[in-house]
Amino acid sequence: MKKFNKIFSVIIFVFIFVSKLFSEDRAKFNTDIYDYNWPIKAKPFITSSFAEYRATHFHAGIDISTEHAIGLEVYSARDGYVKNIIVSPSGYGRYIVVKHKDNFYTTYAHLQSFRTDIEKKVLEAQQREKSYSVEISFQPDEFVVKKGELIAFSGESGAGPPHLHFEIRDHLFNPVNPLLFPNMRNYVDLYPPVFKKVAFTPLNDNSFVNHELTPQIFLPTLKNSKSYLIRDTMYFTGTIGISTDVFDRTSERGDKITIYGLELYVDGKPYFISQRNTFLTAQYGQVSLYFDWNLLQSQMGRFHTLYIDAANSLSFYPLSILAGKKNEYSGKISLENLSEGFHNYSIRAIDYNGTISECNGVFVLNHPPALEVKEISTKSISLNISNLNEVQSIEVAEKTFNEKKWDIISYGITTYNPTQTNISVPVNSAKTDLIRIIAKNKYGTESFPQFHIVNPKYSYSHTTIKKIIKGNQLFITLNNTQGFTKAPSIIAYDNQQTFPVTLIPRSPFEYEGIFTIPSQADRKIFLKSFVSIGHYTTELLDSVEYYLLRPEMGLTISSPDNKFYFSFEKEAVYKPVSMLIEKQKNGNYSINAKNIFLRNGMNMQIKFPDEKIIDNTYAVYVLRGSNPIFLSNDKNINNKTFIVKRTTMLGEYVILSDKKPPEINNWRNNKSFSKTSYLFNFKVSDNLSGIDANKIAVYLDDVRIFPAYDPEKRTVSFYNYTESKIEKGKHIVSIDITDRVGNYVGYTKTIWTN
Repeated sequence: MKKFNKIFSVIIFVFIFVSKLFSEDRAKFNTDIYDYNWPIKAKPFITSSFAEYRATHFHAGIDISTEHAIGLEVYSARDGYVKNIIVSPSGYGRYIVVKHKDNFYTTYAHLQSFRTDIEKKVLEAQQREKSYSVEISFQPDEFVVKKGELIAFSGESGAGPPHLHFEIRDHLFNPVNPLLFPNMRNYVDLYPPVFKKVAFTPLNDNSFVNHELTPQIFLPTLKNSKSYLIRDTMYFTGTIGISTDVFDRTSERGDKITIYGLELYVDGKPYFISQRNTFLTAQYGQVSLYFDWNLLQSQMGRFHTLYIDAANSLSFYPLSILAGKKNEYSGKISLENLSEGFHNYSIRAIDYNGTISECNGVFVLNHPPALEVKEISTKSISLNISNLNEVQSIEVAEKTFNEKKWDIISYGITTYNPTQTNISVPVNSAKTDLIRIIAKNKYGTESFPQFHIVNPKYSYSHTTIKKIIKGNQLFITLNNTQGFTKAPSIIAYDNQQTFPVTLIPRSPFEYEGIFTIPSQADRKIFLKSFVSIGHYTTELLDSVEYYLLRPEMGLTISSPDNKFYFSFEKEAVYKPVSMLIEKQKNGNYSINAKNIFLRNGMNMQIKFPDEKIIDNTYAVYVLRGSNPIFLSNDKNINNKTFIVKRTTMLGEYVILSDKKPPEINNWRNNKSFSKTSYLFNFKVSDNLSGIDANKIAVYLDDVRIFPAYDPEKRTVSFYNYTESKIEKGKHIVSIDITDRVGNYVGYTKTIWTN
């Protein structure tokens, strides 16, 4: 009973502590949270929750399942009036905004249709603008609605499958989490959050996780339904961030939604806290800062970061952090905040029912022993270890070139002078080719291995230098098939300064390092490597030419042949990123930029190819694998350039001609039709540039009508949204379909109605 009371007291303390941190955030909800009703005639199945990941933004509401049905009644969640209507073939599709008396809003998206009197206003706007896509604003007295009053019917417009996307927004139209409103959470949640993976990420050049420069991912072991364990002890050096791929389930159907809250505790004390209460409309793109973007773009998983990036201003965190107190609950693990040694950590995922799942583990935070080989003889090796007084053992491994396994002997260090830094250990270098030395300190942290080739060959083999830019970091790998006689070194420099690069030994044949490109560096970085191969020591020169895009500055770049230009506006990115511009062997240009999230699009100009006569069928595409994605066919004929405006798609760009018109097929006709049953339906397809949704023109007996175009299914369907009468008998349907470069197809069909 005493144990139970102790646990219960801890839970109460944590709840009060976290609630206090977020009390000011919740006070922003200047609305009656009990006044919002369930908005649809459907069971309470949630398929997507608030602030989930989307490719370019956060999910701003909740998705309610209609169990694949179309045409379910959608009701106003509160008293108010219809403020806006948007109709589009993409995005939210058919979308309605209701404004309430306290200046909060509710929105309803992916609708099949609006109620009849609203649909008539939509049709009037479409006829006036001669376009399916319209935006309409209404006065407060035009469409007054009561709580529970019918306003629309559910569908799959804009994006399928069938569901209702529902949002609550504050007086500034910022998204607010609907699942914090009691009547929106009337489902029974019997399932705790599930931990899939946990990642440990070095956050700067001199940081390592288990001696690795890159994120290390581990699968938790399930102890019981709410408890997980990372069995491996993590060894941290420098500044480390933890992230987790975690989800929640709300029903036996297995629909996965995101969790509500995440907390990180170190040694029982709160180290990071986040809750999905709200976010600003201007923060949509910070999805790239909240999730580990490198892991996500590398398809490793959707990892929620348990630390706050410097550019991250999301409203998910306690106000004290956003006010500038970055060391308070900001989540980054380093010796600035913690002592050297062993630490227990606990990740807590909280769902909307208040159920908590925990994932626990242990990490060691300290500096590994600094080891240097001073001298080697046939019987011993002399080492210099700066923090020798903390070293408990030294491991010596030997093998020949032909052997696969190391012969390992460990020597314990029991006596030493506190000021001593040198020590000798026995080796048998007469019978071996390779020696590896590793020191281990009292925490079990190992030094980086030191390799020594005992009898180097007199020949010389070429050293390869591999360079990859990711974000604003340059990854460097040195390889030599013969092996490095001693550890290589490398320096990076420009015309103004020199930058240190730490190389990490991976084997006698490979060393790697990482270098963050300073924002003040020149556009060209030179690399000077010193390598010893056999009995030769060589100096190798290399360079990297790149472009650094900073948030506070714009950037204009041209290719060396001045045929490819692209420019970024100020605040195009959240943090500095580097990129390369390359001309491929096939003549295409590409922007080499790994895992970059563009906050704003870039503009491009590409010169007409010299050997081609450019007509209207030519356009600029970006390759995704081998698939070309249309960007633009805008041209400046006088300057002989293609123009692409505000694209966020980076990659390889190609100029292609599309001379084939679209195709119309799979025609279907119902003799009777309604809001949910089409009069006619057909498929459209195009081989390259794609259908221009704004140039779909359909006529019924020479009168322009506005059928719905679904770009995902590539279908055009005409429904009787306005419930207007059509005479029985014969009718003529005329169709004009145009692709994005102007290729056209016409089609005429006779239909009959009852």
